[in-house]
Formats: sequence, C-alpha cells, structure tokens
Amino acid sequence: MQIKCVCMLAAALCAGASMAATWTGAAGDGLWTTDANWEGNTPPGAGDDALFTASATLAAPTDFTGTVRVQGEGTHLTFDVAAAAALAVAVDEGATLEKTGAGSLTLRAAPGFHPGHVVVTAGEAVFAGNGDWEAPGAFGPVAVAAGAGARIVESPAAQRHGVLVFAGGRTEDEIKNIWATHTPHANFEAVWAGLDKTVETNRVLTVFSKEKPFALSNGWFPAAWQWKDSYMAWARTLFLMPQDEKVRACLYADDYGQVYLDGEEWFERAQCKTVWATRTLARGFHALDLFYGELAWNDGMSIRLAGKVFGGAGPLTRGDAFWKGVAFARLDLATGATLALEDGQALALAAGEASALNGAVTGGAGAVLAVGSGTLAADAARFAGFNGKIELCTDARAALANLGADAAFTVTGAGTVGTDLAGRLADDFTGTVEIPAGVTFESAAADPAHAFTGAGTLVAPTLKGTERFAGTVRLAGGAATWGAYARGEGAAAEIALGDGAALMVPRKTFLERAGAPLKPWTDAGAWALGGRSGAPEWSSGHIAYVNDDGNLVLTDDGGQRNAALYTGHVFTKTSAFDLSFTWTPTQNRWAGKAGQAWAEGFAFFLTATNNAAGYDYAKHLYGQPPDAYGFRCYIYRGSGNALGFAWLVNTVSAGLCAVDTDYSELGGGLGGITLTRSIAFTVKMRHGVMDVTMRQEGKTWRAAYDFAQCFTGNGLTDANAPRLIGLSGGTGNWGDPKEGKSVPYAEQTFSDFSGFVWGEHEDKDPAAHAPSAETWRLSGDAWLTTDPGFLFSTNIKQQGYAVLKAGVDANRPFEVSFTERFDANRDTAWAEGLGIAFTPDPDKLNNGAAGRFFPKMDRCVAFGHYFWENHKLVWSHNGSSFTEDVVGYKVHGIHRELNHPVTYSLVFNGEDTFTVRAVCSCGAVYETARTYPDVAEWNVPVYVAFLGAASTWGPATTTRVTDIAVKEMDAARAFPQRLSVDAGAAATVNLDVPGTNVAAFASVALGADASLALRAERPSVCFLSPLVLADAGAVDAAGGAVAAFGEVTLGDAPLVVSGAWSARDEAITFRVDAARLKGGRVLAQLPRATYAGAAEPAFAVTGLDGAPLSAAWRVSRAGDAVRLVPAGSAIILR
Repeated sequence: MQIKCVCMLAAALCAGASMAATWTGAAGDGLWTTDANWEGNTPPGAGDDALFTASATLAAPTDFTGTVRVQGEGTHLTFDVAAAAALAVAVDEGATLEKTGAGSLTLRAAPGFHPGHVVVTAGEAVFAGNGDWEAPGAFGPVAVAAGAGARIVESPAAQRHGVLVFAGGRTEDEIKNIWATHTPHANFEAVWAGLDKTVETNRVLTVFSKEKPFALSNGWFPAAWQWKDSYMAWARTLFLMPQDEKVRACLYADDYGQVYLDGEEWFERAQCKTVWATRTLARGFHALDLFYGELAWNDGMSIRLAGKVFGGAGPLTRGDAFWKGVAFARLDLATGATLALEDGQALALAAGEASALNGAVTGGAGAVLAVGSGTLAADAARFAGFNGKIELCTDARAALANLGADAAFTVTGAGTVGTDLAGRLADDFTGTVEIPAGVTFESAAADPAHAFTGAGTLVAPTLKGTERFAGTVRLAGGAATWGAYARGEGAAAEIALGDGAALMVPRKTFLERAGAPLKPWTDAGAWALGGRSGAPEWSSGHIAYVNDDGNLVLTDDGGQRNAALYTGHVFTKTSAFDLSFTWTPTQNRWAGKAGQAWAEGFAFFLTATNNAAGYDYAKHLYGQPPDAYGFRCYIYRGSGNALGFAWLVNTVSAGLCAVDTDYSELGGGLGGITLTRSIAFTVKMRHGVMDVTMRQEGKTWRAAYDFAQCFTGNGLTDANAPRLIGLSGGTGNWGDPKEGKSVPYAEQTFSDFSGFVWGEHEDKDPAAHAPSAETWRLSGDAWLTTDPGFLFSTNIKQQGYAVLKAGVDANRPFEVSFTERFDANRDTAWAEGLGIAFTPDPDKLNNGAAGRFFPKMDRCVAFGHYFWENHKLVWSHNGSSFTEDVVGYKVHGIHRELNHPVTYSLVFNGEDTFTVRAVCSCGAVYETARTYPDVAEWNVPVYVAFLGAASTWGPATTTRVTDIAVKEMDAARAFPQRLSVDAGAAATVNLDVPGTNVAAFASVALGADASLALRAERPSVCFLSPLVLADAGAVDAAGGAVAAFGEVTLGDAPLVVSGAWSARDEAITFRVDAARLKGGRVLAQLPRATYAGAAEPAFAVTGLDGAPLSAAWRVSRAGDAVRLVPAGSAIILR
C-alpha cells in the first residue's frame, strides 16, 4: 500500500509539473515564437512556465496557456499588445510587467501573492480571476497611466471572501503517506492540481464569521464529509494582513494537519496535537494553503491567532481577512485613466492609503471595490459612474472629498467612515461611523447594524451601536433601551434626553453593570508614590509627585526611576477595568543649559508588589517592579527599532520584565504616532486581555495582548496574589552636565486620568460554601476530601452528587468557581464526566440524564466536562441529553491529563445567561455562554450541585473538585455617564431592576423648566447626585422608584419634587450663588412628596464653589418646602 501511495504522489507530481523555458532574446527579433530567443532553443510549451530574468520587450503571445514569470531586481518585461491576448503571470519582488499597445491583454495572477509591479501604459488590461474552483492569486502594485484602462472580470463579488475547500475519501495508509510527503509545497500544489474538482459533494466555498469561526472543528469542510472518517481535505485562499504584525499562531489538528503560508510551512506539522508558531507577517496578501487528514473520531482542524490585530489568542472569525478574486496590493489610477468593474465583479486593494484614484471608476450595482486596510482618500467625483459598493474591511477607512447628493454608490463592510459618508451606508454595513469632537451627526436608523465612535454628539432614536461612543448621545424623543451602552464598553460622556424621550434601563443591563470609578492621584489614600533614592547630585532627586495642577509627575530630571501604584483596588484574573490618561513628555529643565536627549520612557503594568517602595527601582529601565506585566513606551531616539511600544511579559528565565512584540515608531509601526508629544491612552482589561489605544493629533493606534499568564504564577509571585495597577517612569544618566555631559531624560507628566473598575463577585460567606457535611448534602458515590473538596468516580459504574444546602439569590448576578483535577484513570480511555447544576428544586436532584453527570429534571441548567472521546464542554437544560459546545476543548488547548488542573468560573448574569470560562494550568483559556429565557421566571433561590460519574462499561476517571467559591455581586450600580434633560423638556427614566436596588449616574443636569420622571415596577432607589439645575426644574418618582438627592446646585428657582424621595447618606447639600442670598428663599418644594428615608435628612448649604456659607444662614424644612433662613430665626406655620 505504501508503494501504491508513493506512486500516486509521483503520478500527481508528474501530472502537475510544468517545464520552465527561459527567455534570452538572443535572436534579437523580439518574437515569442523564435526558438533562438529561448535558452536551449526550446520555447515554452502550452502549459509550461515562461521565465524572464532580464528586461525584454516583445509582442504578447496569443495562444500561450502557461505562466509568465518575471524575476530579478530591476527586470522589466514589456508586452506590446496589438491583438487580444490572455496570460497567467507571476511578477516577483523588484520586477515589473508593463503592458503597451492598443490591444486588450487579459491577466490572471498565478496562485499566491506576487509583489512585483504591473503597469498599464496604453490600451486596456483586463484583470481576471482564476475561476470558481481554482486557487486565487494576487497582484502587487498596479499602475494605470492616463489614457489607459483596467477592467475587472471573472471575479464574482458573491465569492470574494471565500475559502476553497475540497475533500475526498482516502485509506489510512494513503492519508499518512500523502501527509508525510506534502513537503515541499510543490508536492501540495501537485496533489491540488490532480484533484477532481467537478464533484459537487466534495467541494465547498466557506466564508468564516463570528458565527462560523475557523475553529469550527470540521464544520468548514464539505457537508458530505463533516463528521466522517477516512478522508482528506485541502483548502486554499488569500489571507490579508492589515498591518505588519508579529503573530503568535496556534494550529490544532486531529488527526493530521499542515499549513503553508506563502509556500512555506507555517507550523511544525500537527498530528493529534496543538502546535504554536511565532512569525512576523507583512502587511498585505498572503497565500494560505491547508491540508487535513482524518482517520477516525471525526474531530477537525483549526487555527487561532494572537496579536495586536487579532487581540487575544482566538479563532479566525473575520471573513474579510480572506479573499478569492482579483486583488491588487495597491492601485495608482492616473488622471485620465479608467477602472471598470463589470457588474457583479469585485476588486480588492490591500492598502487604501497607498492607492491613488485620480481617474474614473465605474461599475454596475453589483460591483464591489474592497479596501483591505488603511484609508482610501479620493475625490468623490471619480466615482460618478460607480453604482456598486465600496467595501471597507475591518481595518479600512474611506475619506471621499466633494461628495454630492447625486452619488450612486453605497458603503458596505466592517470598516470606519466619517460623518461625510454616513449617508451612503448600505443596510449591511456593520462597521463604525466616527463622529469627531465638535461635530453633531443625526442618525435616523432605529435599528442600526453599525456602531458609532468619537467624542462628538450623536442625535438618534436609539442607543444601539453606541457601546464604544465617547461623546454625547441625544435622544430627541421616543423610548430607547439602554443596553450594552450602560456597561461601559466605551467611555460615553453623556446621555441627553429631549422632550418626550424615555430611557429604559432593563433588568439585564442593570444586573450586568456594577462597579465604581477609580480615584484620581490627588486622592492620597488611593495612590502610593515612590522612587529611587540616591539619584545623582546634579538631578532634582524627586520621586513621583502630584504638581499644583493636580497632574502626576513621574520624572522631571535625569537619573530617575519612579512609580505610582493604585492601592485603592486590587485586581484578579476576573477583573475588568477601563481607564484613560494623557501622557506628556517635555524637556524644559536643561534647555539652553546642557545637551539633551530623549530617554528613557514609562510603563503601565499589573504587579503583585503592594507598595511603592517595596522593590529595587534601579534594576529596571522604566522603574517598574520585577513582576510587571503590561506595556512600555521607550523614547530613546538612538535605540533603533526598540524605539516605540512593547509589551512587558515577565519570565522567570529573564529575571526581569522581558519585552515581547516591539511596535517601533520607525517605519510607521505606530501609525504615525510620535513618542515625543502628548498621547491620549485608553487601557481596557477583560479576562486577562489588555487592550491599549493611543491617540495623537487625529492618528489612532491600537494593540491587545493576553496577559492571562500574569495570574498563573511565574516563580516570582503567587498565582493567587492580588495585583495592583501602576505607572512607572525612568530617565538616564550619562554623567554630570556641568562636565559637558548631555542629559538623557524627559519630564513625564500624566493628566486627565479617569477610570472605572467593573463590579467583581465576592464570596461573602466562605464558611457556608466550603465543602463539609454541615454545608453540603452528599448522595451516592460522592466523598468529602481534606482539601477541602469532593471526590467522584473512583471505580466503574459509580455516580453521585453534592448539593449546597444554602440557596443563592437568582435575582442578582453570582459566580461559582472551582478547580477540577484528575487523580487517576482506570483505563486507557477516559469516561464519563463532571457536571455542575443549578436548580430551584434541590430535592429532585438525580444522576438520571445521559452520561449520568447531569440531572434528569425540569427547572435545571447544567454544564459539564465530558471526558469520553475528544472531551468536550457540554450543556443540559431541563433534563435534556447534553448538547456539545461549538468546539471541543482540544481545539483550545485545554488538557485532559493527570496533573493538569483546570479552573472554572461560571457567571450567571442575574436573568437568563450563564457564561463559563475554563483556564488550564498550561495557560490555555476557553470561554462560552448559553442563554435560557425560562430561568428569568424562576424568581426563587437556586441551589448549586456537583455531579460525577464513571462509565458503566470500563473507564473510571477519578475526579477531584476543590477551591469552591460562591460569589454574589453587590446590588448598587454606578453608571459612569452623565444624564441631562434639555431645557423645557419632559423626559423619563424607567428602571426595571430586581429587588430593592440602587442606581446612580455620574451626574444629572436639568435645563431650565425641565422635568425628569423616574419610574420603576419594583422598589428601586435612583441617586440623582450631583444634580444641577439651570433654573426651575422638577423630579417626579412614581411606581417603585425613589429619587435620592445628595448634592443639588440651584439657579434662581427651587427644585420641585413629587413622589417618593430620600437623601443619599441621609444628608443633602444645596449649592447656591452666595452673592444672591436672601432670607426665606425656597430651595426645594415638596408638593405631593413622600419622604422614604430611614431618618430625617440633615441639610446644608454652600456657595457654588462648595465653600461653606456664613454661620448666619441655615436650612430648614417645614411642610412642603425646604428654605434658606437666617440663623436663629423661626418659621411659624398657621
């Protein structure tokens, strides 16, 4: 059989192989058909390669079906086209193919990316795709001169983001031998060429998305072969990188997998395992080829990427990262040149900003011009004859000047547009509309598919799409539901309510939103400032300090290493926060006094160091602790490519903060941002992934990194130790400036700090949840351990469970966390599983569902780890047989091995959704969620149970559950946005919150004669503090709503309150204009108002600046009014 397979491969190689004929031009007549013009007097045959390694000019052949290859730096091949001709071409880096003559030349790019130049000097060049079921190719830069034209054909827009996949049955020996001989890439191409591509059941064009990621096991294969055994699959596509990137990639295959990028193996070949590879990928198109072989158990193959483009290590979900059709690295369309896309055809430009569209672009309604990355800038008049779509891929933008109302094109894709193009959006545009500060944009879309960003003003009928919008959203009228916007995914400044507007705060939004703002560095109790002692004598010797402007100064001279640690909150692996600050480097101290150089920089980090003087500042360049994880900005101009941004990744071997993934300021690696001017930073942390955005003078750069390893222990710090966030800065010392030495430094100032940490769960009664006979009820084969914990499945046929005796409030979010360990395995196979169940009916618990580690009962949600086969995460709802999750654990590197514990966190959102996060001791992370609407109707305490079972036929995997914690979330919710009501408007806020809870906005402002109505079906307190009134203003609370006041700033008129009201912390302070005081002034009117507080509030009054008023004044409440009266006076009511 092995001989047969080798023979099959040899036959494929022979069938797919082509001969190469090299042009010499020795005959001197410039004719393709002259034998003497070819090396060895042998011209290329019909399917051969024609190789040009030296410049030449000749007439284009009209009957050649092979591939023209232009190679060598400076090689310039010119085809003079008189009659129509068609060629497949591959132009290498540094080479050029030029088309002249009045005839039409059709060009197809050979499979793969060919970076050489293509120039159309005269006549028309027709760029065509390679066919529905043949591998695509991409051209390098294309230039079309004045008077010349380019036309796009045979490049179907409907297929443009597809991945070609073919599959077919093979024996085990055939699979093993073909896999073993797929290297080099030529062997892969030979097998591909020999595939029968006419069998429809063996082929599919797959488009990936968030719903269908590249990690979808074998779900991206032809349907006829999914979940089959004994087959092979091949896939080919073009892969687009939007910028230069050092990418860490993961390949998982079971049984056999191999990936080629640009003709080279990307990974070590995978056989029933996960392999990793780090590689720097250049911006632009790359040829991506894959091979998969399946023997049995039908698992699959997937690729995950990690880097600043793709964020944490996740599956490829961006469909627009793949391309099948005509593609250019960039396009230079001269004035007077034309680009015509035939109807239904597509063209991709990898780099938008490098393209110059000065000629006319035309196309029918079904045509698509796609921009892969960068900004496509052009005069909209160039598109007067274009009726199709401009597609902006995820990392692309468009800026079209002089856009008129008569434009016929629309914009689609997932990229970014400004407000100038917002009126041209297609219904399927899922990208972003950017609204800059100072710009107001009106959107009429009631259900937009796109999002909004920027710091301007958005006038809209809905809040949908504003999750990352940092400006003001003005609701002109009608009801809008506050969804993800309220959860702080962005840094929205304000929600402004117009007349008749109603802001709906649904239960789910309320429950998912909790937390508190981070305190500024002016709060001495929240920040610890420190630094290195023993600075050189000529230096200021300052440690970190807060200046008179309230800004943090980390360094102000040479020879410094200083830091500021935020001690007001500790962070864990589940922490989430958003913060922003502006970093400003300057050089003033030594200007005109000594030579100066920029150095060294600053770092932002997480650390287990708990005080600002607890480590050796001198050891690290930026003054950071030795266990820091985060990023640094290095500003020394003589550091080469190290100048710029890099992630700090602590490693034991390095003994200090090792640097990973440099993004140099040089060569545009930071998108044009310069590290010697002010930069606005935004830092977000979610599930260990840090996301950093830098903004400077209209330029934006963003990167992300998965720091889950920060919380897994590294030999320097305890894995479970809480982390603080911090900033540190360092400067250099080249000697005494009095002796002529230059000073390497920067005065590094941090301003405009704001931050918010999202609510975290806390186990408020660990003793009530710790495994014991008093706190848990055990049934069947379940045992307590001394860890403490539970033990399941020590032998065949065993099953049992342990249920917590104390219920958990299902009306608010909670989290259950635990660690799963495998003590032993009674077989070479693994079975059956471990489950965790949630039910309001603990007395009905049983091991009756399929697999016997789930209950068979109504009103129950369970998830578990199914050990058998390829081990998967599985779910059960109301006693159903378990349903597998989208992907198996093995795809994500989660181990099923002895001595490889897995830590689980299950979070219930308080309404209907369960989210599971699994973190393996190897560092792999997997997260998934399920929503079950009926859970919201339980409205009673739920009980937590662990269930374990062995197989009934052989294997028994002994499983231990330890580190159990049941954590509940506090009720109070603080929304970081400001709320305002327009002058003269009457608006409503509806709070649909569970139980007796409280909600607060950052501030509330009422315009003159404005009124705000608070409504709630359940008892709920809404803090309106600080509240600012422009003039007369009213608040009405009805239903279960209570309006709570703390600080109220008044104009000339009083605050009018009706309905239920109370005082925050039982105290209310009125701020008034001290220059306009008069005795008997009414501060608040309380008609039809009922005080709902526990005790009579204390009143105080200050000036508008918060300064206390003279002791001659006091505040008195009598009847339905609160008045300002002279001290010592009395109000007599008759």
